[in-house]
Amino acid sequence: MDPLLYTLIIDDEPAMQFLHKLVIEEWHLEGIALEILNPAFGLRFIDMHNDLDKRFLVLLDLNMPGMDGWTFLDIVSKTTRQAEVAVVVATSSVNPIDKTKVLSYPIVVEYIEKPLAGLHLDRLANHPRIGHWIKKCLPSI
Repeated sequence: MDPLLYTLIIDDEPAMQFLHKLVIEEWHLEGIALEILNPAFGLRFIDMHNDLDKRFLVLLDLNMPGMDGWTFLDIVSKTTRQAEVAVVVATSSVNPIDKTKVLSYPIVVEYIEKPLAGLHLDRLANHPRIGHWIKKCLPSI
């Protein structure tokens, strides 16, 4: 059976991808976590998995060579898949203008300064838009 939640870790730094994947694995989030170096591949993956019951949690870096996180946000914001995609911008930028601009995108549910930590996942589990996605993918205790 295919997972209901795909977590796409889109970052051009392999070390940061590894760290973010470890945090997700420690949280025992069911589904598939994919490490993606180029946002264009993330867009392609979302397009290829277009079943209506699929959800995509995207951990997105902003500043990358080639296609950057801003372009990814612009493209996804213009698609009909917005309801199935939630973006957490995980960036090293501390520029308040970046934060304000990022949070103006309806698909963005969180803005964090790298690295991702368990407390960020706790906040996502209680987020009004996607909390139910996360809770469905947590193991039963």
